[in-house]
Amino acid sequence: MANLLASGLVGLAVILGAAALSAMAAGDFGIAGVCFLSLSIVLYFRETRVLTT
Repeated sequence: MANLLASGLVGLAVILGAAALSAMAAGDFGIAGVCFLSLSIVLYFRETRVLTT
């Protein structure tokens, strides 16, 4: 179950990264910032909570 959750979080991180880059390219820097912040929180959660169990 942990591997499935970890894989899902990686998929979410990829989607957030792509959304952030797209928003930054379009000039929506606020949306890009929120996406990058969400990306870092998802990766932190994955590394500290999911993979250590």
